[in-house]
Amino acid sequence: MRRTIFMLLGLFTLPLLFGCGYNTLKSKEVTTSKAWNDLGFACRQRLELVGNYLDIVRKHAVNESKVLHDVETATHDAISAGCPITPPDTSQKLNRFRDVQAELTKTLARLQVITGNYPELINDYSYITIQKRLEVVESHINEAITNYNSASHDFNTCKSTFPNSLTNALLLRYNDKEPFRASEKVMLVEGKDS
Repeated sequence: MRRTIFMLLGLFTLPLLFGCGYNTLKSKEVTTSKAWNDLGFACRQRLELVGNYLDIVRKHAVNESKVLHDVETATHDAISAGCPITPPDTSQKLNRFRDVQAELTKTLARLQVITGNYPELINDYSYITIQKRLEVVESHINEAITNYNSASHDFNTCKSTFPNSLTNALLLRYNDKEPFRASEKVMLVEGKDS
C-alpha cells in the first residue's frame, strides 16, 4: 500500500518537476549572458581598432587636435570602464558602461565628420581599410545591443510567468536583466555643409 502511494506520488510530481521552468530559466539566463558577451566582445574589438585609426588620422588631420584629444579621452575612459563579459550586476555599472560607450561612439562620429575635410586622408588605403573595419564593428555593436535587449526581455518575461516565477522565487532567485538603453547623454552629431 505504501509503495503504491509513493509510486502515485512520484507519477504526479515528476511532471511538475519537469514543468517547473528550471531548465527554461537556466537556458534563458545563458542566452542573455551570451548576448552580453557578444556585446562586450564587439566593444573590445572597437577599442583595439581605435588606436590605429587615431594614428592614421593624426598624420593627416593635424589641425584637429581638439577632436583627436576628445577621441583619446573617450577611448581611455572606455578602456578604464572595461568591457565586462557578464552583464553588470547593478544599474549604476550598466549605465556607466553604456555612457562610456555612447561617448566613444559620439566622438568617433565627430572625428569621421571632420575627416571629409582631408582628401589625402580619404584616399589613404590604410584609412579606408580601418574605416571599413570600424564600420563593421559598429554594426556588430548595434546588432549585439539588439540581441542582448531581446534576450533580456525574453528572460524577464519568462522569469515573471508561472510556474517559472515560483521556481525563481524558491530556487534560482535571478534578478531582472536590465536592457541596454540609449544613453541620455547621446547627442546628434552635426554634419558640415559640403
